[in-house]
Amino acid sequence: MKNSFAEIFEVELRSWCYGLNRVHEKVDRSVLHKVIKEFAPVLREAVENLYVCDIIETAKELITAAKCKGMEKEIAFYILSHLPSPDEVSSAQADVLTEIVDKVEQAYGGAFKRLEKKWKGNKTAAWSADSNAETGLDDLSLPSR
Repeated sequence: MKNSFAEIFEVELRSWCYGLNRVHEKVDRSVLHKVIKEFAPVLREAVENLYVCDIIETAKELITAAKCKGMEKEIAFYILSHLPSPDEVSSAQADVLTEIVDKVEQAYGGAFKRLEKKWKGNKTAAWSADSNAETGLDDLSLPSR
């Protein structure tokens, strides 16, 4: 049985592609990045709804609609960067996340390494913010060295 979120994902993707395609010129890379950032909640929902979306195909469709060339790896990795951390999801959702990332890993290599680095950085930043909240200190109140 097809995951019911698949249709929602496809409608969202088609809507963004339609909008990008309506621009008569090549869309600037920064604009495409902003569109992907706006699309990010759908990526999170895909994982939450146990839908294994194809990041490579998603990147290709967005690039084609934006009339960009030669950016598939960059855009695929940028889309990956908007996925939730395994620490933020259930074990079943983490399995879906692994499947999604593995497809990109197989195509380009380095996907897991890049995401682990990002997630480790986010975890460190979150820990730092939590410990600052406990002490009542923030970066502005710490003495400079």
